[in-house]
Amino acid sequence: MAVTAAPPEGAFRVSLDFELLWGVCDHADRDAWGARLAGARATVPRLVEAFVGGGVRATWATVGLLFAGRRDEVEAWAPPEALRPRYGDPRLSAYPLLPSLGPDERRDPAVYGASLVRLLAQAPGQEVGSHTFAHYYCLEPGAAPDSFAADLSAARTAAGGHGLAMRSLVLPRNQCAPWAIEVARAHGLDRYRGPAPGWADRPAARAGQTPLRRAARLLDAHLGRRGPPPPPDAGRAAGDRPASRFLRPADGPLRRLHGLHLAAIRREMAAAARAGRDYHLWWHPHNFGADPEANMAALGAILSTYAALRDAHGWPSRAMGDDP
Repeated sequence: MAVTAAPPEGAFRVSLDFELLWGVCDHADRDAWGARLAGARATVPRLVEAFVGGGVRATWATVGLLFAGRRDEVEAWAPPEALRPRYGDPRLSAYPLLPSLGPDERRDPAVYGASLVRLLAQAPGQEVGSHTFAHYYCLEPGAAPDSFAADLSAARTAAGGHGLAMRSLVLPRNQCAPWAIEVARAHGLDRYRGPAPGWADRPAARAGQTPLRRAARLLDAHLGRRGPPPPPDAGRAAGDRPASRFLRPADGPLRRLHGLHLAAIRREMAAAARAGRDYHLWWHPHNFGADPEANMAALGAILSTYAALRDAHGWPSRAMGDDP
């Protein structure tokens, strides 16, 4: 089959929000999520193997606290008390969890990830990016530029402990605030994952995630968006790598509908490849944690689709930090 070269700005992009317990500690604990988080840890090497084998460059947006392998590293890297987030709801802060941390990764694998960060840093084509230091929520009441700057400074210090200089940022819960993007640029993070198009995906604080918006996203996930993907530069700020689709887990109450979800993703990928445009798929490793086999099989189907589109259209794979 003849290859039709795509314009260079169009690419298949994958990003993962790598957070373990830090991403859910505002509403869950080790007892409730222990098995899922253990499954997530076990899945990370399998994901890396699948990406490397499939020629897929992926961005692993990693919570800065996961760069630690020991409690003393967390204590050394964390911002001073005065510069920690002052959320209106203190349950949103990760810092109250610090006194309960185990001494090291072997004895508390839900909160430390140094060995996995080393794996990612050494894997071909895998970019280690930032998911802030302590899963910072930029649109919640109490978020402020000074505490966010301190958070990103701590994240850079943590990454530097592994010899990494990060360029790409994924904001927790996709809470993209314009002021936060400017603070991030000042800290060398000039690539970020912006929201997907459509009102249901507009950035919002927790209080703004209404049942109607959740229902709209759920319906859209299984039926797919109407119309072609937007042009690469349509309303995009400099450095924005907007999301296209969240890859929903194959298990759970809607598992019988997962085939529809995969079909929508594969249709959207094909439309983007033919048009030479970006398609940005994202999820969390813990989304695969409850049923790794079913989820890895679903990912395998997506990567097979990508391989066919790459061969047919010259559609490349790029991490968030790659140019263009």
